[in-house]
Amino acid sequence: MVSDDISWIISSSLRRVERSIRDANALDKLFSDKGIDQKGVRSKDLFGPHLLTSPRAKNISDAGMFSIGVTKAVVDRFNMSIQAIKEQIRGRPPVLDHCPFSIAPDCTPSMMSRYRTIDGSCNNIFNGFWGASFTPFERMLPAVYDYFDKPRQTSVKGLPLPLARTISTRFHLPSVPDNLMRDRSHMTMAFGQFLSYDIQRNALATGYDGANIDCCTDNVERRRHNCFPIEIPTDDTYYSPFNRTCMNFVRALPTPNLDCYLGQREQLNQNTHYIDGSQIYGSDQSTSDSLRSFTGGTLKTGLDPDIPNMLPKDTNNSANCILPQLGSNVQCFMAGDVRVNEQPALASLHTVFMREHNRIATGLSALNNSWSDQVLFEEARKIIGAMLQHITYNEYLPEILGSAIMYSYDLYPRSYGNIHGYQSNTNPSIRNEFATAAFRFGHSMVHDSLKYRGSSLLFKDLFNNPTTLYHANGGIDGIIKGLLDWQSQKVDERLSQQITRNLFERQSGFGADLAAINIQRGRDHGIPSYLSMKAFCNVSDNVHSPSVWSSLKGIYNVSEDIELFPAGVSEQPVTGGKVGPTFACIIAKQFEALKKGDRYYYEYFGNQAFSPKQLDEIRKTTLSKVICRNTGLHTIPLKAFRIDNSPYLRCSGVSDIDYNHWKCGWLEWEPWRPCVNFIRFRIRICSGPRPCATHVCTGNSFHVEMCDSHGGVDILRIRTNIRIFESMLKQEEKINGTVDISTAQDLFKDVLRQ
Repeated sequence: MVSDDISWIISSSLRRVERSIRDANALDKLFSDKGIDQKGVRSKDLFGPHLLTSPRAKNISDAGMFSIGVTKAVVDRFNMSIQAIKEQIRGRPPVLDHCPFSIAPDCTPSMMSRYRTIDGSCNNIFNGFWGASFTPFERMLPAVYDYFDKPRQTSVKGLPLPLARTISTRFHLPSVPDNLMRDRSHMTMAFGQFLSYDIQRNALATGYDGANIDCCTDNVERRRHNCFPIEIPTDDTYYSPFNRTCMNFVRALPTPNLDCYLGQREQLNQNTHYIDGSQIYGSDQSTSDSLRSFTGGTLKTGLDPDIPNMLPKDTNNSANCILPQLGSNVQCFMAGDVRVNEQPALASLHTVFMREHNRIATGLSALNNSWSDQVLFEEARKIIGAMLQHITYNEYLPEILGSAIMYSYDLYPRSYGNIHGYQSNTNPSIRNEFATAAFRFGHSMVHDSLKYRGSSLLFKDLFNNPTTLYHANGGIDGIIKGLLDWQSQKVDERLSQQITRNLFERQSGFGADLAAINIQRGRDHGIPSYLSMKAFCNVSDNVHSPSVWSSLKGIYNVSEDIELFPAGVSEQPVTGGKVGPTFACIIAKQFEALKKGDRYYYEYFGNQAFSPKQLDEIRKTTLSKVICRNTGLHTIPLKAFRIDNSPYLRCSGVSDIDYNHWKCGWLEWEPWRPCVNFIRFRIRICSGPRPCATHVCTGNSFHVEMCDSHGGVDILRIRTNIRIFESMLKQEEKINGTVDISTAQDLFKDVLRQ
């Protein structure tokens, strides 16, 4: 029986994997000592993986290698599929000793908590790892590798797949002239990237001590299992004049699956999987603490007096940004996600939401001066997370998916009240097909340039270069205005050469090709073919134009080999949306899981819930209002993602959220009620919404006094008589506290007759 031999196979394979890991580490050190791998970004390097990958991810990857090694050994020994072996050992699955997920987090403290954990753990109290940072991406369909964990490079007919760079140059050509959307702004592209960096961050392989692995040195890739370089054809029209035949590309680090059982290679998400603002706050405690001021619940800001209220500066230039000469105040920034400096539109949105957090924390503090820094931070963070969710589901997704799909997947927010909808059996984790292909549709929306104060700035001059954000007479306001006032490119197969030739370029001819990277990353992750995903989504035929489908078939030769990114991004859009039906399906399913599988989704009932009135304030949020409140712009489109005759919003008229719905203690007295039988009253409400402590109010909630209901009664005389009447009472006849109207009228009727 399989189960009888499993322990011996596991122990022997673990020893082999340990040796291979030691050998790989020794090789990494050798290449570091020789200067092939370096920590800094050189002129010919791309945006280095060392900037993206944390040491924790590196540690988890060793467990991933153990998982792959054990699985290979078991499958080879029994000549059975993984699924068949799992059936054989059902009830006694082999748990890997090296697995980081073998001990579940203690979720008892989180069961009643109003706030998310910073790392996303224990959102689901029964499956504490679901959606947490540093956990695997999930899948919609099983991975398709060349034998277990090798990148997919072989056609269904056994021939090599076309080169990723060849597919890019033949299929992902630039739009000449621009193929613009008539109704969607460039902000749609920018917010999509900002949202993407909230919910996913892949972990890429690094070398010794976190150095960048160089896979383009002669004969390197044949000796290093983490190398998967993009081959550049010798007749490449752009790169050949620079004698360039290789584009550096390292594999994503492996991870075991959450159950620590047998399985194929999986990839690691370093960010929380939830829409929770982790790109602002970080996905681990250390990052979060580094961004906080620990005063009044606020986040740190830059200290430049000439340009206040900016993100905190990365004074060590750990992001390897392109900076001006020494002595300049221009530096890159720090945020919850390390990719904040990739381009100015992204950094601008980071800054806007950092300011919104600090503005909210200050507003809450003004009403509740007894709240600690921690409570103010957590409540402001909770509100920001809810705002991001509302903007995503109420504004952004309808523009991408169209109303029919929004309704079909129940993605629209409600207009009032809390709702029931949380499903503890729904895993919200980001799906690999979503992160690696479908949600990269925004790459086709990128222009050659950003509009800025009447001019155009080429993207190749903006990558990792923060200089534009420091312009005192433009800066972030100028970038945001350009995003709002200019159209996006259409979602189609065409991509700007700024990102297919010049991505992260520091030296002419040594930029990267984002289309080729997307295709290569899909192969690295074992993403199923386009036709497999199309069948999974029950999409009919004829979703491409004849010319586009003919072009794809001409490149791949076999339809079954056509890959998900190029075919998905080139589908004709669904009604009312901007992506085709296969990508729409993948995106809708993902955001459905993010909604139903998130206990802290902003509309839900529960211990963590907003009150109905707080929820009303959240639902007033729009991206345009957030921009108005946190920039110096005066007039912007009412709908930030629309550009087709959208009404304009005057920022001076944009109101803040009503913090009274978060006030702890007495609210203001309500107006006096009408005078009836010489009695009038008013009330005040003790506001104790969470996170208020209990017993926050002392004193009376009811105030009664005499009034003139007939126009001719001497109120002063009545009050005098009441005082006289009171003085005639014995102490035991007096009533302490407040009384209702009926009782007051009975008590005062004798006085009123005087």
